[in-house]
Amino acid sequence: MTIDTMFMEKLKGDDGVAFESVYNTYAPQLIQYSAARLCSLEESRDLVHDVFVSFYERRACLDINVSIRTYLFAALKYKIIDHIRKNSHQKYYKESIAAFHQEIEEPVFDQTVYNNLNCLLDQEVGRLPLRMRETFILSRRGHLSIAEIATKMNVSEQTVKNQLSTALKKLRYALDKIALLLFLTGHLLWVF
Repeated sequence: MTIDTMFMEKLKGDDGVAFESVYNTYAPQLIQYSAARLCSLEESRDLVHDVFVSFYERRACLDINVSIRTYLFAALKYKIIDHIRKNSHQKYYKESIAAFHQEIEEPVFDQTVYNNLNCLLDQEVGRLPLRMRETFILSRRGHLSIAEIATKMNVSEQTVKNQLSTALKKLRYALDKIALLLFLTGHLLWVF
């Protein structure tokens, strides 16, 4: 009987000490793992708490064929993916992608992933209507302000804002796919 099997038997028998031991052993690792991906310690703690609540509530019917550690990290991985999907419109979305990008350790793999994802985004940008595409490129790649774009394109600032807003809505689905690809390709390799 392995230690994990012994802990699962105790957990199924409502042994609070066993649960506390599992929590104290894995919670700090899980929080660190999540915080590195979300750039938010508070949100990471909430997700880890949710994982442990679910783990505790389902303890009687769980049939774990892997280690408890692997099970908890896998559960957290899915919580993070759901969290990113639900919050992809928020400000830290871009910061999360940047953090994911910086963590990929193999330079060749890193460059390949970056090129492929950049190509995906370029294809989606290429599908935008011409003026909207020009506005988006001047803003995101040219780093021009709304006023500068309006002057350059000889349109009102409100027109620029409207075009950028519409472009971002159209690109959101592609950006969600890119964030998920970054997460899945670059960050699960070294955890398990």
